[in-house]
Amino acid sequence: MDFNTLINTLNANVQQQDLLATTRGSVAANLVQVYRSLGGGWEIREGRDPVDLLPSAMKEEMEERTRAWEGVLQ
Repeated sequence: MDFNTLINTLNANVQQQDLLATTRGSVAANLVQVYRSLGGGWEIREGRDPVDLLPSAMKEEMEERTRAWEGVLQ
């Protein structure tokens, strides 16, 4: 095997490994997206109103921005 063939083979191997890593990352990111699309995180609510899960600073900001949240966020 000559040197150019070896270098080309190693280069192709690195490219394939990079493609595999990228694909695995895409699979993980897409799985997270599916989970979120389906409403992921519902198990932490334990029957509570989703508004109860908001941080108090966010509730205050929402109340300041619009009157539609009055009474809802308390």
